[in-house]
Amino acid sequence: MKLTSFNEDQNTRLQSIYQNRRQHYVGDPFLEKYKFDVEDIEAATDEMNRGKAAGLDELTTEHLVHSHPVLFVILAKLFNITMSAGYVPNGFRLSYTVPLQI
Repeated sequence: MKLTSFNEDQNTRLQSIYQNRRQHYVGDPFLEKYKFDVEDIEAATDEMNRGKAAGLDELTTEHLVHSHPVLFVILAKLFNITMSAGYVPNGFRLSYTVPLQI
């Protein structure tokens, strides 16, 4: 016999409560204090390591550092739209790992 802190009735009841709450859940509100601004993007870019390999998008930190300043405005808007919509574009979820032999 497997020992648990809940019996089957308790488990079913809690699962029902969870499912009911989840179907109406919309997440925390996207408040003004959470918004990205150009300075946030610029500061994050300044802290990125230089001289690293490009990602799947073939962009490096140097591309961002040497780009036109309007890019930071566009990125801030993109990140704010992503946050307010609660949706991360599929391309943002992709990465790869390069194994190193030592």
